[in-house]
Amino acid sequence: MHMKPYKSFLFIIFTLAVLLVFPLLFPNGEIFISDFKIRIYNLDYLKTQILQPLSETDSVQLQALSFQETAIYNPETEFVVLKSEKDTTATELVSIKTPEIKKEIKLIDSDLIIPPEWESKWSELGMSFSQTEIFDKPLRVLYYGDSQIENDRITSVFRKELQERYGGSGRGLVPVESIYNSANNFTMTSSSNWESKSVNKHSGGNLDLGLLCEAFRLKNDKPQDSVANSWIKIKALNKNIDNGYSVLSILYKASGKSDVKVNIDENTEITRELKTGSKIYEMRFNLEKNPEMVDLEFSTCDEVTMYGLNLESPNGIMVDNIALRGRSYPEFSKIDTTRLKQMAELLNPAVVVLQYGVNVVPNIRSDYSFYKNQLTRELSCLRSVLPEIPVVLIGVSDMAQKTNGYLHSYPNIENVLTAQKEAAIENGCAFWNLYESMGGKGSMIKWVETTPPLGNKDYVHYTFLGAEKVGHLFAQEFMEALDSRQVTASLKNEP
Repeated sequence: MHMKPYKSFLFIIFTLAVLLVFPLLFPNGEIFISDFKIRIYNLDYLKTQILQPLSETDSVQLQALSFQETAIYNPETEFVVLKSEKDTTATELVSIKTPEIKKEIKLIDSDLIIPPEWESKWSELGMSFSQTEIFDKPLRVLYYGDSQIENDRITSVFRKELQERYGGSGRGLVPVESIYNSANNFTMTSSSNWESKSVNKHSGGNLDLGLLCEAFRLKNDKPQDSVANSWIKIKALNKNIDNGYSVLSILYKASGKSDVKVNIDENTEITRELKTGSKIYEMRFNLEKNPEMVDLEFSTCDEVTMYGLNLESPNGIMVDNIALRGRSYPEFSKIDTTRLKQMAELLNPAVVVLQYGVNVVPNIRSDYSFYKNQLTRELSCLRSVLPEIPVVLIGVSDMAQKTNGYLHSYPNIENVLTAQKEAAIENGCAFWNLYESMGGKGSMIKWVETTPPLGNKDYVHYTFLGAEKVGHLFAQEFMEALDSRQVTASLKNEP
């Protein structure tokens, strides 16, 4: 059946009339049905959002960076980034997949604040980073955080940029059961008889854990003459990757006769006996290349506790991702201080980064002195373990919630941010204001609504592109702080 031409014409006219009436009936451009929102695009929206570029007030505010004048194309994200010398008017133009739609992202300046009394330590740190080749182990950045850094998000980019600048390769510290590892080009599996303990699972104090805030125990519950066996397998996802790890180390405590057998790419086998005693030991294996597969087999007639594995390079920079989901602060105070000190002596961290706050914000209060006191307690505990090590506290990011059908930033974010900043300054920690670097109030909404999105629809967590952006911003700020302080610095062992 064919529609006559005049009927087709009338149908088109009727359809257009209906479309024109909808914006008049719903001038706000939105219809809410239960929890669903239907957006109606009217002529004003098309005019302001597509035909014209975003205004300065509608652009996402990001941090001013120090760039050379270059244009970089990323084929994976289809971003073209125009970079210029750092100044207060520097902009980053992102050309999206549809070339007719462009968004201009304004950059703002938000420096890493370093307490004056710690300037000399940061000078030493800057000098150390500039000559990592003189050290027999990598310089470590212990990076703690909540779910924002799970799966090595943010930290993977931060690590990559530091390693490109100062040398080094590898993922760093990982637990026996590494759940979030897809961003690291390897997978880890382990036998089911490892008994885990962590600050997330256990309350109380003096927990037998290390700097990873968790530990895994293999216990022999069989008759005296038998042994208990367990295993860990590490497999590379990309066999040809050239920036993987070439040094493997294990951090452990053992009692009774215990040993480990390491099989590398199914053609090299190394068996060593584990030291026994009441403290944490480290055993290192120089693999000389990036392996495709490593199998570790443990056996003990008594007990072995694993505090972590290390996948690293002989020197350079290592950034350890230590994500603690649901935490409002790192819970060092729950861990046996002796264990923390033992592991710190083996790893010798160069700097510690703490990124928390998104789990505090939903608990809206007028006074956050309680949170400041909690942070102070944990920072004091950290100082007792690493008294001479610089610490960076990263402030909470912007977050949004829906009220009466409309999205807006949480009203208490700046109060939480103030508590964090005061705790940092009063405890001799550097501070980076991520909230302001994102653009301040309402920035997460813009990050979610930009194309491609930089934030998830929960208006709390970043997408991988957003996490990359944050990691890049922090890396640039961190390296700039080191560069500006190493001119007059000298290492302790220099005359």
